[in-house]
Amino acid sequence: VAIAVCDSRGEILRHCIVIAAGATPINEYESFIYYHHNQPKWHETFKLSIPFEKISVAHLRVGFRHVAKNEGKDKMDKTFAFSYLKIMQDNGAIIPDGTHELYVYKAE
Repeated sequence: VAIAVCDSRGEILRHCIVIAAGATPINEYESFIYYHHNQPKWHETFKLSIPFEKISVAHLRVGFRHVAKNEGKDKMDKTFAFSYLKIMQDNGAIIPDGTHELYVYKAE
């Protein structure tokens, strides 16, 4: 799983993800999910530091990649699905902290 903060054109907003107190902000955070479960869950906590003028157009982009030891590098780096979450809700409020369920779209 790779997560990034993007603008409305899909461009990554740099240095917006902070994974620990005092850590240097990063562009993209990579983690993993064990997919051999019928309903895999991703339980990660991170902080977003988005410039105020970008919040209204920002969204989280979540990319899913399959990594296998016995496949070629081309196959490993290909995103097979993605999801996104708008930072600002339609009513102008910022998404609350907590658990969020997202639609996952097949990438081709």
